[in-house]
Amino acid sequence: MPNMAARPSPPDAPWSRVDRWLRVVALAAPAWALVVAVTGGFVVEWGPVYFSSRKPKRALQVAAVALLLILVRSVVRRRASIGAFLARGARRLGVALARAARASRRLAARVRRAISHAAPWLAVALALFTGVEAYEHGAHAVGGSDSWGYAAEASLMVEGRLHLDEPLAAEVPWPFAEMSFAPLGFRPAAERGVYVPVYPPGLPAVMALFLWAGGREAIFLIVPLFAALAVATTYLFAAGFAGRAVGLASAAWLAASPAFIFQSRLPMSDVPVTAWWLLAILGTASASRAAPWLAGLAAGMAVVTRPNLAPLALPLVVYVAAGSRRREAGRPRLARPLAFLAGPAAALCALLWMNQVLYGSSLTTGYGPAENLFAWGNILPNAARYGQWLIATETPLVLLCVLAPWLALGGGAPGALPRRAEIRLWLAMAAIVWASYLPYVQFFDWSYLRFVLPVLPLMLCLAIAAAIGLGARIHPAWGRAAVLVAFVPFLVWQTGIARGRTRDSTRTGEHKYRAVGEYVARAYPPGVVAVSMQHSGSLRYYGGSTALRWDWIERQWLDEEVAWLEERGHPVCFVLEDSEEAPFRDRFALGNALGRLDWPPAAELDIPGATIVRVYDPRDRARFLAGDAVETVPIPAVLPESPDAGRR
Repeated sequence: MPNMAARPSPPDAPWSRVDRWLRVVALAAPAWALVVAVTGGFVVEWGPVYFSSRKPKRALQVAAVALLLILVRSVVRRRASIGAFLARGARRLGVALARAARASRRLAARVRRAISHAAPWLAVALALFTGVEAYEHGAHAVGGSDSWGYAAEASLMVEGRLHLDEPLAAEVPWPFAEMSFAPLGFRPAAERGVYVPVYPPGLPAVMALFLWAGGREAIFLIVPLFAALAVATTYLFAAGFAGRAVGLASAAWLAASPAFIFQSRLPMSDVPVTAWWLLAILGTASASRAAPWLAGLAAGMAVVTRPNLAPLALPLVVYVAAGSRRREAGRPRLARPLAFLAGPAAALCALLWMNQVLYGSSLTTGYGPAENLFAWGNILPNAARYGQWLIATETPLVLLCVLAPWLALGGGAPGALPRRAEIRLWLAMAAIVWASYLPYVQFFDWSYLRFVLPVLPLMLCLAIAAAIGLGARIHPAWGRAAVLVAFVPFLVWQTGIARGRTRDSTRTGEHKYRAVGEYVARAYPPGVVAVSMQHSGSLRYYGGSTALRWDWIERQWLDEEVAWLEERGHPVCFVLEDSEEAPFRDRFALGNALGRLDWPPAAELDIPGATIVRVYDPRDRARFLAGDAVETVPIPAVLPESPDAGRR
């Protein structure tokens, strides 16, 4: 007979019944929870036995425990310890992460190659976009002090002279007669009745070329062209410093900078001088024979555009000399640094000659004595104010530029100076600009951050390089790519900041100068004298009207000066902005009837987005006090079409 003896049970045979019961519980418990949820549960009382089931949550908890025990039993059945199981999982995770790292490196390499190929074209597109936006949203009128001063000086250059003639200033009997006829941006010359510009000739010289070639409207192309040039040049020098991706990021950040955008819309010197210095920096980094000459020419134009920044040429000439010595295997070569110095030296000689001709001394500038402009007490307030403006407009990320010597990546183009030398050069230039303006006169509007625009692109580039260096130290494989990817939403945010800061339409706001100047020329006969201050230059530019500066009229002389002018056939009007009326009354109301401005204006300009400007006719006061009605005529303003009109 066959052996009917029972075979021994496997070691885990007693657990098989446990497994079956666990599976039963794992299936039954959810079913029970469903019954309880549908019926609301029930209670069973049988003598001392009490059973209640009202919450499906507890049945689900029992099912979860059963499933957990089944999982543990499955691991035990496979005779694999928890440690071995975790070790295998860790090994598999490590393999997966290694493959992901290799894939991410390959992807980052592809992205870098794509950016490298597309970056030059994107930079060109960005530069063109910047120039077009600056022109479309920019001011197509000159006024105030700076823009009118540059345009008037350019007009005089085209005429072959550098002075304005005002014969009335030599005839009038009142105090401060010469200063009272000096429009903003001009000062009296040695000869009475003659006025000379206070601004350096750099930007006016460029304006004169455009004015001669294309008329008055052509000068409004200049700053947008320089803005496009500044963006393109930022890309070029930053790409040579740390690669095309950094170059593109630096150019994009500059194009989204509120201070840069704001100044690119005004016919002023801040953006042009920035572009000139960037061209000089780019030229000093080139190894070609013509580069130091061209860099020196750009530096010379920067000097005649803003002379107080002439010290920026010093670190550049040291950089050129060091580069020349390195290329010549340690032998000092003076040809290249001397070629560079030719431009700034010629510019300084021209400025000294011009100062001698216009102001009577080669060391005197149009702005007056330095002690009236600079003071040690301005340093701390300006440092706090400019620092707040910089962080508010460029975010705290810009402060990484000071850490660039320790964080920025090394390397560079063959034949170039070590990157640390470039970093030191740019930081030295930034220090010179900040040191030039911290003791300067205090201003209280963020737009005066424009003073540091010449080195802002350098600071932005160094900040990006430092951020990338920090990312590479955190993770050598993908830290650089991560920083560049994170820069995209940062740039979107920065663009939002710029939109908020530059929302007011400069194009519309500055049109007030043209509209008022042309109205006074139409409404009054030749020989009119406009008592004004803010519009003292634009009244002459757009209407040929003589302006009498009320801020230089003695407090008791207003009525007498108006009477003297009217007796000699010069009709008089008051051209005042809304913000000027209160100080005008404070100055003249006590001793002058006309100083009270207690009659309606003859005309008023009220453009949305612009300051209200009123034109008062002193002859209307007597009629108004006699009971006659004085009608206020709205000044017609043919506004330039807003670029945003179609977007609303």
